[in-house]
Amino acid sequence: LVPLLAPDPLDGVSLDVEARSVAERARFVTFVADLSTRLRQADPHVEVVLDVYPQSAGNPGDFFDVAALAPRVDLLFVMARAVNQRAGATELEW
Repeated sequence: LVPLLAPDPLDGVSLDVEARSVAERARFVTFVADLSTRLRQADPHVEVVLDVYPQSAGNPGDFFDVAALAPRVDLLFVMARAVNQRAGATELEW
């Protein structure tokens, strides 16, 4: 992935992974950590953003281990598309 990004003058990378398998949770943390390290080796100024679900921070059974991922990226972007809908707001307990 890093060689594919090298020719383009990018400020950063946004990782948007739509996953639900809790079995892949630990491996995804390893993937993000390794990718962030390699991207920063190629360009120390690169910004790594990870898109996560709103419920991820409070749910230890969710795919995204926010506590483990947060130190490995520059920014967590919360994908809260449904919060304007009644069901979304209720489900997320806003």
